[in-house]
Amino acid sequence: MPYVSNNTGNRGTIFTTGAIRYERVPGRSLRNHSGTAGVSSTVKSDAIKKLLRLGEVCRLNPDFIVHDIYNLMYIKRLYEMAYENLKSKPGNMTPGISPTTLDGFSAEVIEDIIKSLINESFQFKSGRTVQIPKPSGGSRPLTIAPPRDKIVQEVIRMILEVIFEPTFSTSSHGYRTGRGCHSALKEVYTKFGVASWYIEGDISKCFDSFDHGVLISILRSKIKDERFIRLIIKALKAGYFEFHKIKPSIVGTPQGTIISPILCNIYLNKLDRFIELLKEKFDVGTKPNPEWISYSNKKTRSKTIPDKVK
Repeated sequence: MPYVSNNTGNRGTIFTTGAIRYERVPGRSLRNHSGTAGVSSTVKSDAIKKLLRLGEVCRLNPDFIVHDIYNLMYIKRLYEMAYENLKSKPGNMTPGISPTTLDGFSAEVIEDIIKSLINESFQFKSGRTVQIPKPSGGSRPLTIAPPRDKIVQEVIRMILEVIFEPTFSTSSHGYRTGRGCHSALKEVYTKFGVASWYIEGDISKCFDSFDHGVLISILRSKIKDERFIRLIIKALKAGYFEFHKIKPSIVGTPQGTIISPILCNIYLNKLDRFIELLKEKFDVGTKPNPEWISYSNKKTRSKTIPDKVK
């Protein structure tokens, strides 16, 4: 029997085997059944359900305050999902200050990470900084974090994304799933056609100039779990290795790390909302010019005259 009371199966015979064929047991229906308790797919489903449930609550309640999310960092399947997200991207296989890569990642590593997170002894290591040439000239710093830190940061990113993604402005297109340059251009094409003038702005060294105090205060306004906040602070303070010296991070989020884009969006969302409020003040409308209305009416009537003559 597939299910008996609260147990899976009663250890009875489902089918008998012959030398070359299978025979159904009289009076019993044969069905393909396997217990899924503890199987990876079930754990994966539970982990995804928890994230989706959290995201749905945050979407339906924009002012919802999240509590006790640090426990999500104990779910092994989230680290497996994080590894799946990162392993196929060539840049994430680049080693940090140590020669190790994601190739050495295993279940034992996950267990060690979770143990260190439980007692809060986990520490992010300094990243390796390289200078990447910019198309317009000059260069920008790119921080390469150690493999273990990338996995932990990816788990943090997934959690932050389901919490804050529903709160982001619809006009924001950078570093968001399903959005990018093409969606931004489409919005410009469909909504900006009647605009007579535009304002272009650029934030110099965006990732490098974030104030840690402001960023943490924004996170605390939505997340009431100091253990999770302390973990993010550790990531921000990890620093970087440059010119054979480890330099601490005082401001900014190191460009190139996994959580920098989501932290950037969380930080700049305040700017997006501020600009939207300014837009509402300017979009008050003006009274149409009476002469324009008169000529418009004459134009409309002139089109209907031939029909009336007929």
